[in-house]
Amino acid sequence: MEIINFGKGYPANVLLPHTLMQKACESHLQEEKKLFLHYGHKQGEEKFRELLASFLQQNYKTAIEKEDLLITCGASQGLDLICQHFTKPGDTIFIEEPSYFLVFKIFTDRGLNLVPINTGKNGLDLAELESKLKAHNPVFFYTIPTFQNPGGTTLQEEQRQKLVALSEKHDFLIVADEVYHLLDYSMRSPFPFCHYSKRVLSLGSFSKILAPGLRLGWIHCCSTLLNKMLEDSVLGSGGGFNRFISGQVYSFIKLGFQQQHLKLLIGSYRLRSGALYYFLTTILPDVICSPPEGGYFLWVELPKGINAQQLLERAKKHGVTFHPGYKFSTQKKLNNFIRLSFSFYDCDILEEGIRRLAKCF
Repeated sequence: MEIINFGKGYPANVLLPHTLMQKACESHLQEEKKLFLHYGHKQGEEKFRELLASFLQQNYKTAIEKEDLLITCGASQGLDLICQHFTKPGDTIFIEEPSYFLVFKIFTDRGLNLVPINTGKNGLDLAELESKLKAHNPVFFYTIPTFQNPGGTTLQEEQRQKLVALSEKHDFLIVADEVYHLLDYSMRSPFPFCHYSKRVLSLGSFSKILAPGLRLGWIHCCSTLLNKMLEDSVLGSGGGFNRFISGQVYSFIKLGFQQQHLKLLIGSYRLRSGALYYFLTTILPDVICSPPEGGYFLWVELPKGINAQQLLERAKKHGVTFHPGYKFSTQKKLNNFIRLSFSFYDCDILEEGIRRLAKCF
């Protein structure tokens, strides 16, 4: 029996645009001749940033300038770059609880102290944030503000404005991991965070809207913050990150393929997310979750008395796995939650996975 792994937070092979990418690569290689094999600008090639800014502006519905973009090797590398230039070992940062579990090590590898701020179905607990600001002086607050991983929640405009006001009052930055922002199935998401403040460093990535193997992303921020990162010695020596791949993606966007592919992804994920929510709440009506409006995940509260780790051990025997909630907690709590991803499987496999999971209850 093949395992159905609800932990896979990435697109299925069928959703990777192999044919379109091949056409884009061929177009770029013919157009650019030898130039793409040279060192590039340390901020990222100007014409790529200009085209990326235009694409983002079209989809974000707010002004984006090429001068405010720094090209990275994906959001994870961008986050580490921010840590390198804005923190030092021993500094404190605030982070949502729960949050994306793989960033924990990025922060601890930099010697940072993590202070969790609870986030529930209504979003960030701003009262708790204010309370902890009386005891701590964070360098920045790390948030996944739109279609959060794992919770699926979105900070609404009023909450974003309050968070910005607190950042100005207490002099901390906001690091907004917005890799899911464009995967909006409700078409009701707020503006991206940089719309509200110049104290924001926003992370974006083609991993979620094109292909994770490209390792290509961007940081969007004001020039004051961006210039601090441009002093990086690796950028000075290497001449910018991932120039060759950014050239291929430049052609992908220029030919209209990126907008076309984004529309395909939104349609596919909207269908899958609705199916998973329906199967889950129909087959396992005692669990608690909200219908996803974007992103990749359902955050599921288990019935009272069911432990996620124990459930996982039983689930493996029935051919299904998932991520238990404690992995998303800096304090190893939340063991009455599980995260289920709908990005990798078609609807029929999602249904089979929930039926297998139901046997464990």
